Amino acid sequence: MSMLFGNIADYPVGATFDSRKTLQVLGLHLHNQAGVSGKKAEGVRSIVMSGSYEDDTDNGDTIEYTGPGGNHQTKHQVEHQEWSKGHELLLISLQTQNPVRVFRGDELDSRYAPTAGYRYDGQYIVTNVEHMAGISGFFLWRFRLERIQGQPPIPTRW
Repeated sequence: MSMLFGNIADYPVGATFDSRKTLQVLGLHLHNQAGVSGKKAEGVRSIVMSGSYEDDTDNGDTIEYTGPGGNHQTKHQVEHQEWSKGHELLLISLQTQNPVRVFRGDELDSRYAPTAGYRYDGQYIVTNVEHMAGISGFFLWRFRLERIQGQPPIPTRW
């Protein structure tokens, strides 16, 4: 397995970061805006949950993660999603079962979101994908991620 996947030696579960730019500079998530980061040969390296998609569901140990596109940075789907590189990377992760690092941002409407900045919340495995009509009626790709057992608990906001 590539060093781009798995535990982060210098950043344990619960480590916090002041910005997306910091994640990018440290090489933990390669994109300042895109929520999916990875390599085609291995799948997703990391995702950032930042409240950008109305169809995301965060239950702590399980996440229903909306693939990229179709919302034009409005947080609401305004058109059907087209298949993209981000979707392909998530599908590869489903097939390879390589662990995905999950970062949560403070703009996420979730009891698991940090109160400020971004937090590394451990490794998850992509376990399912579905093509479905979302809350706004547009078709999207949604991926289920399940947290790998044996990691420290995720802090809660409330």
